Amino acid sequence: MASERFVTLKERLDRMDSRRQKKRYAKMIEKYLEGEFSEELKKLTRKEGQILVKLIHRETGITTHALVKTYRNGLRASVYQFTAKLFDIDLKTKFKGLLRPSHIDY
Repeated sequence: MASERFVTLKERLDRMDSRRQKKRYAKMIEKYLEGEFSEELKKLTRKEGQILVKLIHRETGITTHALVKTYRNGLRASVYQFTAKLFDIDLKTKFKGLLRPSHIDY
């Protein structure tokens, strides 16, 4: 479900011209997703968090760290990486296996 929403977000952002529009739209979507998934994400165990990071890479073909860096900023990505490391999770982890054929053009 999150992968489908990511594809939609990317398509809509690609159609927008100004950086300001993109930032506003991304912020709006972030708040919506945060409200929808935050309670479930808070309940994840360390192992489940590690698996989630790998699943995000498998679904998008991009590491979680790179996604945050691209759609937020490098500082935020570094802060998230540091915080994740406290819980033995590496946002730069890649899925090692057969990647799903990507329907996303990067």
